[in-house]
Formats: sequence, C-alpha cells, structure tokens
Amino acid sequence: MAFAHAQAETITSALDGGAETIGPATLHRLVQRMAGILRDPDIAQEVSQEALLRLILQERAGRSPRNPNAWLSRVAFNLAMSHGRHAQVVRRRASELALGPSHASAEEAVLEQERYALVRRAMAELHAEDRTMLVLAATGHTGVEIASRTGRSHSAVRVRLHRARRQLRTRLQQLEAA
Repeated sequence: MAFAHAQAETITSALDGGAETIGPATLHRLVQRMAGILRDPDIAQEVSQEALLRLILQERAGRSPRNPNAWLSRVAFNLAMSHGRHAQVVRRRASELALGPSHASAEEAVLEQERYALVRRAMAELHAEDRTMLVLAATGHTGVEIASRTGRSHSAVRVRLHRARRQLRTRLQQLEAA
C-alpha cells in the first residue's frame, strides 16, 4: 500500500491534463479495491502499478482518456481478471507438470514418444507464424509479449492462437484416428 502514497506525486507529475484527479487517495482506493478482488495485497499492488504505468503510457502517447479515474479503474480490474484466469489455469494444470524423473513403463514411454511424434507432425503442418505463437504461449509468454515479438496486435494474436489451437486439435484427432 506504500506505493500509492509514496509514488503519488511522481505519477501525477508525469501525467498531462486531468492528472489532478489522480492523487494519493485515488491510488490508495485502487490498491484497496484490487486487494479485495485478488485477496493478495502484493499482487494488488502489482496490478495497480501496471494500470498506472499504462495510464502514463497512454498520456505520453497523446491518447489521454476522458475520465482517467474510470479508465484506471477499468484497466486495473481487467488486469486483475486476467491474473485470476491465469492463476486458475496454473492451478488446473499444475498436476500435469513433471515433478521429477518419470518412472514410466516401457510401454508408456513408447506411447509418449508416439504422441510427441504426432504433435510434431501436426505442428509442422501449421503456418510458421502460428507455430511460433503456439510455442511462445506454451512456454509461458503472455499475449502481449507474443504480440510484441510477432509484430501483431494483442487481439490478432489471441485470434490466431485460438485458430491455431483448434487446427492443431483437429489435426491431432485425425492423425490419432488414422
């Protein structure tokens, strides 16, 4: 919570036009609201800082929101929701992570190798950019990071990833049936 008070003057001085509405009280309320949503004060502070940084970048790019308080609140809320979705996926998939050397039977090892071969074959049939996006997503990169690496918008990356996953899933089902 110290961020909201300690950095308020820096944040408000960095903003142009409408900055007087973003003060220590507003920042404190934002962090408190995010803490209520996320149930973790440290993550709430990170989300609030990210939202403030995005507001500063919007201001510097000349795209000042008409209502900075509402914009800041919405962006922070969206970031909190994204964090929550990501945390759910991590919890749901945690059991799939290898936690040490696998002591699978020879039969299981052969089946796993065959499955990897099918995945490699299906991946090879995808467009190169789709393959790159899938690999980046699978290795933990965010949509924003993938967008910056590929030169596409975040929305375009989300659509391409959705379509590439669907194509991969369909092709894997075809290969397994054959």
